[in-house]
Amino acid sequence: MPAEECDWGWSAYPDRSRRGGFPLDEAGLANVLEVVLGGA
Repeated sequence: MPAEECDWGWSAYPDRSRRGGFPLDEAGLANVLEVVLGGA
């Protein structure tokens, strides 16, 4: 499938591995901020 026909999206991997990744959507961004801020 050509790249321009793919449905691309961002993903976050907070532990630097391919496991535990999640889509970087609204809920994912909240999750990333929680990880970065230490659950504050």
